[in-house]
Amino acid sequence: MTTTRHGIRTTKTATMALVAAVLLVAGGCGGGGGESTAEVVVVPAPPSTPPASPATTPPTTPPSTPPATPPSTPPTTPPTTPPSTPPTTPPTTPPTTTPPPTTPPPTRLAYDRVSALALRGGMLLGADTDSGTLLHLEADTQTANPLSEAGALEIEAMAYDAAADIVYAAESTTQTLIAIAVGGAVEPVGLPGALARSGIRAMAFDSTNGVLYAVDSDTDELLILDTTDGTSHLVVELSPAAADTIEAMTYDPVSDALVAVDRATRFLVDIDRTTGVVTARGLTAFAEIRAMAILPGTETILVSETHGDRIVKINRMTGATIVD
Repeated sequence: MTTTRHGIRTTKTATMALVAAVLLVAGGCGGGGGESTAEVVVVPAPPSTPPASPATTPPTTPPSTPPATPPSTPPTTPPTTPPSTPPTTPPTTPPTTTPPPTTPPPTRLAYDRVSALALRGGMLLGADTDSGTLLHLEADTQTANPLSEAGALEIEAMAYDAAADIVYAAESTTQTLIAIAVGGAVEPVGLPGALARSGIRAMAFDSTNGVLYAVDSDTDELLILDTTDGTSHLVVELSPAAADTIEAMTYDPVSDALVAVDRATRFLVDIDRTTGVVTARGLTAFAEIRAMAILPGTETILVSETHGDRIVKINRMTGATIVD
């Protein structure tokens, strides 16, 4: 039987045990021969505790070992790959070809004694006295191309008649006036020997008046040559007498004057067609001017300078050399 008192729960068994204990105590006290009052001390029984259930021991679990963490390695960044670009094909370079060496233009004519010049339109004609060759000349390149072989003819003076398109020349050996056609063919004017002069070394055609002039260097005389029969006619003697060294002459239609070079003094001169007076204009730089021809409408004169075997340009008024 179980009772609950003052909040303490007891059982029948516990009560009985308590009584027995009291009696035992009482008997002990009586042994003292006197009556005594036994004080019953009620010792409360310890609370009933249900048997402890053995603690459930959870199964032993080995301590959880965290997985080994490898040392921290920074993430590997893959190399940056540039955007794919198609390969650039280099431009095709043609194989290098070495150009042939440039040959500089010649500085001298291939002929030693060009003693006569005449301008036929834009063509510069000349005659080489030593070889008797008629030439087509290029002043800028100093080239000379043969037109024909005059053979034994010795031509030392030429002049061009633009109206008739004829080049006249004086042949010294036969003392004959000759006409040179466009292709270089030569024909005598009049009878052979009609000039009757061997010293004609300068000629010029006056296109304003239609007159062919010449200078006889042996006699220092200005002559007119007849283009119909090839004869010569005295006009006037030149003054001063040193004019015997005039071996080149041309006509300037702008100033209507005969222009010549005195080879002895190297002066460019004008010749008066009435009086024969020779007037100096300017000093040239060349001692061996053998022929000359003026570029129409300009003050530029082309001259054959035989000391250097070349064609050069000079100013008609001053004689100064013109360099292009």
